[in-house]
This record gives sequence, structure tokens and C-alpha cells, in this order.
Amino acid sequence: MANTTCLKRFVLLALTVLHFAGCTSEKPDRGVVHNPEYPENNDRAAESVRFIKVAEYGLESDDDESIIGQWPQVAIGPENTVYVLDANPGRLRAYSADGTFLWARLQAGEGPGEISQPGNLVSDGRQYLYIHNQGGARLDQFTMDGELVFSIGMQDLGMSRPRLHGLLNDSTLAFSEFVRGFYGSEIRMVRMGDAWRVASAFTIDFTDGMEVDDRLFSLLSAETLDGQLVAPDLDEFKFRIYNESGTVTKEIIRDLEGLSAPQMIEIPSGLLQARYSSLSAPFRLDEDWLIGQAKWTENEDELVAFYLKASRENRPAAITRSTLDFYDNDWNLIYSLNADEQESLFQGTIMASDGHGHVFIYSRTTGTVIKYRVEVDV
Repeated sequence: MANTTCLKRFVLLALTVLHFAGCTSEKPDRGVVHNPEYPENNDRAAESVRFIKVAEYGLESDDDESIIGQWPQVAIGPENTVYVLDANPGRLRAYSADGTFLWARLQAGEGPGEISQPGNLVSDGRQYLYIHNQGGARLDQFTMDGELVFSIGMQDLGMSRPRLHGLLNDSTLAFSEFVRGFYGSEIRMVRMGDAWRVASAFTIDFTDGMEVDDRLFSLLSAETLDGQLVAPDLDEFKFRIYNESGTVTKEIIRDLEGLSAPQMIEIPSGLLQARYSSLSAPFRLDEDWLIGQAKWTENEDELVAFYLKASRENRPAAITRSTLDFYDNDWNLIYSLNADEQESLFQGTIMASDGHGHVFIYSRTTGTVIKYRVEVDV
């Protein structure tokens, strides 16, 4: 704990190096990739993609510490150790590559090293784990054995409750803070070391001239990938890729309709912020492929009309659609599987990838994290 206190004294309280890239709704200077609604040879997608189950984490056992809660965070460490963090009961678990439960650390609470409302779990793959803790108010650094090394409050970095997106490189973590009244976020690149500081800051804005309710806020679902930040749009099938200083290095656009931005709905009982679609930033599957998911609601207007009524009878069922997408290294869309094709391969949400051909999927049906080896034919 003494080391933690000493390190805190070196935190730079003033954000002395802020670089604002300004509104990024303009087209990037280079690297625009335009993908069709579906690839030319997409009729071969279902037979060209295979998911082979390798291991399962969190299966019921005599030790309830190995049981995984809802919507866990997943990270990969040395020797393919799998780390799973969930908010209930606020515990970090480690499993061997084959699914064997190794240990559980961290209890629920607000003390040093304790967990409360964790937001994200990030691994550098070698030495440290980072847990965005206390509802986003604190960042904790742990060894791969779950021992607390360092802790810092987000207010010490000039942020309140930001969102952690991942490691941009060995020394830089990417955070975002929501801002009401536009579709986007303020990005903060935090340089770690003896003196933690915000090294650069810029704005991601996907508003593009749309009218936005001043009360609305949007949470950016960006991911770090190959040393850059990949930010999905909220209203259309589009990704923008940013370097550490906030320059757009590439934009990927797909001619697929169905996504829609969040909206504020005035309902009889108050105010409702609703979102009926999601576009996730792809993970690196291996050295050749990127993999991502998108989901949207086909009958959004019908659902909104229901919420506007005083009566809550006869609620319509949401008609959902989704795609599981595979890109090459140039961001060309090669395969896109629909919901039925995806469900024949797996059921759940991709939470992480090890970059070596494996993905980790959380299944609400089984309450476990399942590791799959993914094989893709060209």
C-alpha cells in the first residue's frame, strides 16, 4: 500500500498536454473502405466458417467460486490463462486454457483491491491486468496472480467516470467520457508510468448534422486494435479508426440499413433513453482475419409507439436481426452470416479474442464462457 501512495503523489493533476482533434465528422484524409451490403461470394459463408468448441469456463462444480455471473468481462493472459470478471459477486477468476478453475480473487466492496460495479477488464497479455472499478471512478492495476499493484482515481486524471476501452500500446490506455447532446464521446489517452497523465485528448462525433436531444448521452463501444482505436458509428454501419493523437487513419462504410441512433422518448411515466441497435468494433481473430457483430431491431417504430401509450398491454415482440462479419486485414468484408447461420455455429456474444484464432463467447443460456477455435476458408 505504501508503494501505491507514493505513486499517487506523482500523478499530474493538470491536463497539460491536451490535443483536441475537433469534430471528426469530416471525411478522413485517406483510407476509405466501402463495403457492399453483402459480399459477392457470401453464399459460401455458412460452409466457409467453422466454430469448434475447445473449452468451457464456469461450469457448475462443488466450488461456487468458479461459477460465473451475468455479462462477465474476459481477458487473456500468459500461457492462455483466461481471466473472467463479473460484477456479482464482484470477483476475478482465473482458469487454465482447458477450462480448469485455478483461483478466485477480489471480494465485493470499495476498499483497496475490492470490486464494485466494474466496467471493464484489460490484460497486457504478459504482466498486468487492469480493472475499471467503482462504477468507473477508479482504475486498479493487478498482477496476473490477482495481487493489487497500483490504484488511481479517475478524478486525479481530470475525469469523473469514464469508460475504459483497452490498451493502445504498452504504455497507453484509452478512455472515453460521454457528453450530452451529441452522438459521440471525449477520448482521453492516458500514459502510464511513474507519472500517470493524459497524453492526448480528442472528440469523436458521429452526429453529422442530426438533431440530438440535449438530454441524450451515448456510450462509445470502441475497442483498441493494432495500436489504434476503432469507433463504431451509432446511426449507420460505419467504423472510424483513430491513432493516439486523434487523426482518422481509416473509415469503413457498409451499405447495410437497419442501425439507428439512440433516442429520447417522452413516455407517460417520464423520460426513456432507448437504443434498438448495436455495432461492435471487431476483434482481431488472427493474423489474417477480423471478426465483429451487429444487431438491430426491425420493428423499432412499433416498439416506440408502444412506449408512447399510457397502457402497457399487448407489448409487441422485438424482431431482431444480426450479422456476424469477417474482414480481411484491409477491412474488406469477406463473409457476413445472418442470425440463423450464426446460431448454427454458436449462441451468445463474443467477449474477447486471443488473436490466435480463438474467441470467447458468453452464453446466457448456460451462464458460462465458451472458447471456440474459428476456422475460416478463403
